[in-house]
Amino acid sequence: NYFDGDTQYFRNGAGTTERMRITSAGNVGIGTTSPGGKLSVSGIGTSLAPTLSLTNTSADNFNHNINAFAPNLTSGKSNILIFGKAGTTKNSAYIGFRYSGTSGSNDNLLILGHWASDNLMTISGDGNVGIGTGTVRAGSKFEVSGMATFGTSLTNNDDYYNSPITLRERGLVGANQTSNIYAPNLNFHWGSRVSNSLWMDDDGNLSWGPYSGTGVPSISLSYGLSSGKIGAGTSLPAVPLHAVGTDELLRLQDNLTNGNPYISFFQTT
Repeated sequence: NYFDGDTQYFRNGAGTTERMRITSAGNVGIGTTSPGGKLSVSGIGTSLAPTLSLTNTSADNFNHNINAFAPNLTSGKSNILIFGKAGTTKNSAYIGFRYSGTSGSNDNLLILGHWASDNLMTISGDGNVGIGTGTVRAGSKFEVSGMATFGTSLTNNDDYYNSPITLRERGLVGANQTSNIYAPNLNFHWGSRVSNSLWMDDDGNLSWGPYSGTGVPSISLSYGLSSGKIGAGTSLPAVPLHAVGTDELLRLQDNLTNGNPYISFFQTT
């Protein structure tokens, strides 16, 4: 090794090829003559000979290859690891940690994004996944802000596995297991104006009606399907068409100028 001003150079034996240098700023360069970081490595990399290789011989539950901490993070700041082609818009991606300002908070986020296209996906401290939700912790286990498409290309004969979306009960035991407030349901919200639920009870009855805090639609305004029966105002229709109410129950209207609405009765045999 030798010095040139404030820079120390390292060569291989009596050779003249530089292998490493330490600049006056304390930056270490391997394979580069202008290290921009505290450690800069440049060279070829293949599957069997990567540019940087770390081997951890521990056998614990969690084996730490790299710890990368930023102890001076304040609220809304992130610590990220970048990889890709270049440090320009959408030419690289990152995985990182966004600090909420509160130690140990579920609002601290694991973040995924592209360079200049930030926080595309987040995972909160309690495992809530958000896509398109920005830097706000997702309010449920899976939250999507924006359009979403679900499909399947599976060929399993079991429809359960072929379904792109499956809703299941919450897996509770004891008395709560048979309570309909824990039944699978889909909730539809239009801001603060109107909310409805599509909900199935533990007998397989499907209902549609106004959303409630328990997840069970109001029976008086629901529409139920059970064993091929349709219910209006009841979630348990007893006949193929069952309407319950205190006002007009059936209206037939033809919008044609000379139309005549009618009901036809016939026997198949």
